[in-house]
Amino acid sequence: MKKLYNFIFFFIGLLLCMPAVAQIKLQPFVGIGSQSLNYTYEGASVSGASGVNFGADVFYYLTEDLAVGAGLRLTSYKSDATIGDYEYFSTGTDKDGDAYALTKTFADIEESHKLSAIEIPLLIRYQKWVSGSIIVYGATGPVFVLPGSLKTTFNSGVVSSEGFYEKWNLTIDDASGYGYITTNLPDIEPELTAKTSLSWALEIGGEYFINKRLNLTLTAYYQPGMSSFMEAEEQNDVFGYRGSLAEASNAKLNKVGIKFGINFDLTPTERSSIKSIR
Repeated sequence: MKKLYNFIFFFIGLLLCMPAVAQIKLQPFVGIGSQSLNYTYEGASVSGASGVNFGADVFYYLTEDLAVGAGLRLTSYKSDATIGDYEYFSTGTDKDGDAYALTKTFADIEESHKLSAIEIPLLIRYQKWVSGSIIVYGATGPVFVLPGSLKTTFNSGVVSSEGFYEKWNLTIDDASGYGYITTNLPDIEPELTAKTSLSWALEIGGEYFINKRLNLTLTAYYQPGMSSFMEAEEQNDVFGYRGSLAEASNAKLNKVGIKFGINFDLTPTERSSIKSIR
């Protein structure tokens, strides 16, 4: 984590040390599209959700066509999961040292997940004027996703556990001290932990020239997750259930959509040497 922050600060510091002749642009925007927590879990049908995100990027132009930049973005990711009825089987030894065969039954489970995040993109942008008033451009680069709150809500569902003891030919399904209980999931709220993850930004769009200081922008973006955002935790309680997201592997954050923005040219007039300042 420390190395990640050092790299981000180094990149931003590098931008601030660019030559005084560089052109500077500030691009605040609002985006809309799919913002989903993507993962797989046995028996689960997982669907994403649409949402709105906000942010602003700063670009330093090295030439008329090429720029590097960084930004700050706020995104809320969501997903819903519906899990069909199924049973999980395992064996073990209880606290008295007696062997058992565990049956855990899942029924009518519906879940919602939400993660708020701050995103820091480090971008390379290339653009071309295609007419006297229109620029087309593309941008790409890594995005570091710093998680905020992560929450799972159970909308419905029941999980029940029972143990079969072969030596006594006995099934126990109501003994909380041994973990054999029936849990109404909407009555609980599991604690989940997210970690910093990596995504990758792919953007393509256009700018419409208003005047030498102001352009309007329209951008299509795709930002797939490159690493898991879930903190690995050891699962010691075979009787409990914290939700499909907590038990899933390789959970990633994906978003795709369009964003509308304004491109402010902040370059002092005496330093203007690039075509867009006219």
